[in-house]
Amino acid sequence: MLPPVVMMSLGASEQTDPMADRLVACVNSGKQAVVFDPWAWQALSMFVHDLTQKKAGSDLAMVQSLCLLTLIPSGVSPRTGRSSEGTVGWMTYQARNGIVEMAKISEPDGTVSAIVTADGILDAERRPTKKKFVLPARAAEL
Repeated sequence: MLPPVVMMSLGASEQTDPMADRLVACVNSGKQAVVFDPWAWQALSMFVHDLTQKKAGSDLAMVQSLCLLTLIPSGVSPRTGRSSEGTVGWMTYQARNGIVEMAKISEPDGTVSAIVTADGILDAERRPTKKKFVLPARAAEL
């Protein structure tokens, strides 16, 4: 059974804010969780959207199933960090189908980009799929 994933605000406010809320993936029958910062779940969401946006019917169902196996955490020991200057951040975690790596990078023009690499989704050259996105400004700050 795949672990459930929920979005929740971890702050004191009762208002939810998709640009500031965390994504929580419950694992080990809900006894433990992996928490995604706003930039990380935004990057993951953009990755899934990119993979599914032009799919329909059984093709869409197949890609969605692959995303479930490949992107939802299956362990509770993600590695996270950031550079001393705060210009680079990262998160890696184990999924059922391999490792997922995400990096947040401050670009010279002031935007913040995220790179998502999924070992379990291979590209045409049989390498892990890697995609880069510009993050929404507010999510990138957190």
